[in-house]
Amino acid sequence: MSESHDPSSYRELLRRFLAEDFGAGDVTTNTIVAANRRARGQLIAKAPLVLAGIDLFTEVFRLLDPTAAAEIGRKDGNVMSPGESPVQVFALARTLLSGETRGLEPVDWLMIQHTMWNYVGLIRSERRLNRAMRILRELDLEIARFYEKCEVSDSIIGLRNGILTALRRRPG
Repeated sequence: MSESHDPSSYRELLRRFLAEDFGAGDVTTNTIVAANRRARGQLIAKAPLVLAGIDLFTEVFRLLDPTAAAEIGRKDGNVMSPGESPVQVFALARTLLSGETRGLEPVDWLMIQHTMWNYVGLIRSERRLNRAMRILRELDLEIARFYEKCEVSDSIIGLRNGILTALRRRPG
């Protein structure tokens, strides 16, 4: 699909997203899970998809836990079926539990920005615009599913409205 993203180009933006969402951390997780407990988490596809933003996803965990490590088995652009896992993350258990949903939010924002910049930006063609719309529609479905199940916050509403704006639709 696209080239791998350079972490330095988005690290500060991810830090800002995480600082806004996490603040002092997840109170429930911090109460229940020991501070030094390590764990392994897997990202698992729930529906057929084209993988995008895997480097951004793993960087979220590295920013939350500098000792986090990821085993990436698939790359952006790979087609995946339900049940397949593109990555395993090894980190502090608190990091995995706190970052699993909120970690996807900045990734989705960056994917919207990346798509708009690279496919809708200065050099436009019918092929590039069609590709952008395919990527944004997939992201729209993912965000809609996420929005239905998550705890609503200002940043989640902003993300939902951001994708609707990118697709030029009204909330409803």
